Amino acid sequence: MNKPAIALLLFIFSLAIAPANAIDRMLDGFPDLPKDAQEVAERSLACQHFWGEVNGTGDDRDKEVAQQIKQLKCNRIEQDMRAIRAKYRK
Repeated sequence: MNKPAIALLLFIFSLAIAPANAIDRMLDGFPDLPKDAQEVAERSLACQHFWGEVNGTGDDRDKEVAQQIKQLKCNRIEQDMRAIRAKYRK
């Protein structure tokens, strides 16, 4: 992975873990990124949230979470992140 791609990835994740008085990315998203990068970053954050809610019992909540994960296309988030990094590597 090249340095600009790593820098973009680190920037995205640093924004997600910024101090509490910073922008709340779950509410405000990533307005400082291009639209397509915003979408992928916001999906990534949402996927992380829902992956943390899976309890593995197969109950109704697990089914709801599984549906959200499917709608967000979390199974392809890494591929989409690679594509965004490649697009904005320069």
